[in-house]
Amino acid sequence: MMRSRAWKRVLAAACAGIVAFSVAACDGNDAAIKKAENIVNIAAISTSQLTENWNPLSPTASQGTCGALYEGLFYVNVAGGDDTMQPMLGESYKFSDDNKELTIKLKDGLKWSDGKPITSDDAVYTFNLINKTSSLNSIGWHGTVKKVDDTTFTLIFDQVATMTARAILTGVPLVPKHVFEKMDDVTTDVNKNPVTSGPFTLDEKDFTSQNYVFRANPNYHEKGQPYIDGVRYTSYAGGTATQDAIIAGEIDWASNVFQNPEKQLKNAPVDYLTMPSSAQVLVTCSNAELGCTGPQTDVAVRKAIYYGMDRAQLNKLAFYGIFYDSSSSLTPTPENEEYLSPDVPESTVPEEANVEKAKQLLEDAGYTMGSDGIYQKDGVRLSFEVPAISGWTESINGVDVAGQQLKKVGIEMKVKQVSANEMTELYSKGDFQIITENMWYSGSEPYDFYNTFYASDQTAKVGEKGTNGWARYSNKTVDDALDVINSTTDTNVKKEQYAIIQQQVYDDMPYIPMMRTATMVETSKEYTGWVTKDNVYAAPASWNTWDTGIILRQIKPVTDNK
Repeated sequence: MMRSRAWKRVLAAACAGIVAFSVAACDGNDAAIKKAENIVNIAAISTSQLTENWNPLSPTASQGTCGALYEGLFYVNVAGGDDTMQPMLGESYKFSDDNKELTIKLKDGLKWSDGKPITSDDAVYTFNLINKTSSLNSIGWHGTVKKVDDTTFTLIFDQVATMTARAILTGVPLVPKHVFEKMDDVTTDVNKNPVTSGPFTLDEKDFTSQNYVFRANPNYHEKGQPYIDGVRYTSYAGGTATQDAIIAGEIDWASNVFQNPEKQLKNAPVDYLTMPSSAQVLVTCSNAELGCTGPQTDVAVRKAIYYGMDRAQLNKLAFYGIFYDSSSSLTPTPENEEYLSPDVPESTVPEEANVEKAKQLLEDAGYTMGSDGIYQKDGVRLSFEVPAISGWTESINGVDVAGQQLKKVGIEMKVKQVSANEMTELYSKGDFQIITENMWYSGSEPYDFYNTFYASDQTAKVGEKGTNGWARYSNKTVDDALDVINSTTDTNVKKEQYAIIQQQVYDDMPYIPMMRTATMVETSKEYTGWVTKDNVYAAPASWNTWDTGIILRQIKPVTDNK
């Protein structure tokens, strides 16, 4: 059986499109670090040369931008199951009686890293900018904003939007008006030499294509924090090189899966932690009306792939036996189990393949078996080349193993390794038939997940950049249910609407569930204050966003505690 662990809530969130981890080549061209500086080394997520984008509103912002450089108004520890709104830049908030207005008070005395005050003028500018710029509006904010005083502003929603309001409180970084209003095009400007609000800042000289360094923000609002001088993100030549660096003590914080951690990390200067994370899926370009082409636009093909996978074998051969159960509707469980409908088939995905059912689905849809053992229809074989990011061992192995399994069904699937930058371009523009990716979970209920990946306003026509709707999926039934959920606080009404969504996405299956990934996190013994099983104060993976800032401002060198 697959392993299931009842972590209360898990966040594998991403700001700006960061969805997973891997690392790339390093040629020794380092950003300068002084010997006396206490710098925490983190394995970067990129498998190719690093590119810089410090715009926290951009869907392609560089790792660490959200959380370490820029903060939101409040923080919620989803991983620890704590729904409390912890103040960050915000001090308090209040809804109007009709839930259409949200008034937010900023903390007094806030400063940007350049010493200028953070005020409600920055907040008004930020929310106006998001509202008028669709490519920056992944949060779904629509309405008006008005200044009350220097530290208070009010958001006025076009309609009741309780879930959007929550996402705004926890997921929108304020940007400095005096910097961003001078940009010619905010959607393409990478915000070099960023003026920041978070615990760290960055100087352009500290960026190279192999690594970059954040340094402590002297104007950070939490006095005395961070306790370290800075953070260096470095790219490595794939998973093996990263593991070697972890074992050698060259990396202080990483999220790299070891096949046998008890043995491999026995003498390494790190501790490790394993927990459920994002959903490993096969993303299909599913919608012919938005320009998708190929047999994967046929739901019968998608369902045949779903039933053709042997997930128990997949876990053993590709995922080291440490991945977790998923659901057919991809509802994150156990943390959102309250909202999982019992009426939707396969609340836990099948472990064993059902080859006969998969074949029957194809034959009922008019596919015939070719002489080469592969089904075809109208002269088009069911053959797919699936891009996976080079160095992401689990993803590559997952496609390889699934491909071997699907041969029994009559479907050919082969992996094609691409760089992280190439993958971003592919899924953002829909230039693929099937890719393998990770879908992150966030929030105390599944609204954010479904809104992020299934809502029509999150996608775009093939060739145009979408926000997060990689599958080019668009369904009015889902959109309407999301609107109802966003406009109510009634739990029973929400459950009814979630059941509608779950049934629809099971029926359509634009994202084909494989398994729920396991995040393995390695942390240096030279620092204290890391997340542990007994103290889950944030999501512990090094590639998370808002949680990263929480952790980096908490950790201390061991010598400071002596």
